[in-house]
Amino acid sequence: MAANSREAAKERTRAKILSTALRLMAARGVDSVSLNEIVKASGQGNASALNYHFGNKAGLLQAIFDKYRPGIQQRRQKLMNSFGPNPGFEDIARAIILPMIDELDNPDQGPAYLKMLSKLDRHALDPSAAEDERYYPLMSELASLVSEKVSRMSPAERLLRMRTIRSLILHNLADYCYQIEEESQKDAECREIFIDIMVGSITSILSGGALE
Repeated sequence: MAANSREAAKERTRAKILSTALRLMAARGVDSVSLNEIVKASGQGNASALNYHFGNKAGLLQAIFDKYRPGIQQRRQKLMNSFGPNPGFEDIARAIILPMIDELDNPDQGPAYLKMLSKLDRHALDPSAAEDERYYPLMSELASLVSEKVSRMSPAERLLRMRTIRSLILHNLADYCYQIEEESQKDAECREIFIDIMVGSITSILSGGALE
């Protein structure tokens, strides 16, 4: 029983540090928040608590990704399964963006996660910079599907289009989070419009005018 209590206490401490770090970095960015500030803001008396649980800031960011990415990937896989063996550009666009938009409804700091992602874009500590098929096989599958459909494009053009989509998603999702924070009723009024705009934009960038 005592061992279970200690493990539960450790998990609470870990969760509190993670939650505090996400809140602060979503608001101010990764570089503007120190590890000491996170420790103090999370109410930890032991200055080494963060290092004990996460090692360093890179480990902390990876833990944040590891908390949210599985849910996003599961929703993405479910969508892809529903599209059948030959999804179109719009299907792929929906599979890319809709599981991330769903984080707006995640009461466990989903919007904060989306805001933090925009501040991590192109950052040296961004865990997604090391993405490959071992960690995110579905994204590798989506990239392969796109490559097959736009084989007329050069690899450089395909890469540039995918990077443009990434930037479009990260920064527009963050901006939408700020908008609905300021005026909460806007979400009910604008969510479907926002989805249509994002899906349409991603579809256009993916296809490059190609006919399906």
